[in-house]
Amino acid sequence: MQTKQRAERSDKKKRIHPYLDHDTYSHLDKIRQSVNTQKKAISLHDIAEDILEACVQAPEIIGWLMKKYGVPSDHPMYAVKVKENGKHVIKHLFEC
Repeated sequence: MQTKQRAERSDKKKRIHPYLDHDTYSHLDKIRQSVNTQKKAISLHDIAEDILEACVQAPEIIGWLMKKYGVPSDHPMYAVKVKENGKHVIKHLFEC
């Protein structure tokens, strides 16, 4: 008898656990406190998730990260944001 393998959900989230320094944590917490004054219950995790989602959509931040970590702009693994089939995606140069 074969075991049926479940299909993975397309909207499944991946968990990461970044360690934040005190200043970054304080800044995020100040933002959370401001948002929560509007009678919303937003967690620090939700604020951090929204900021990360915005960062990976910004070509300027992607380029800044590539430069910060010394990835040459002509390297095949250099990450760029491109429009493909009407949707913005991040690809490596060798995939373009």
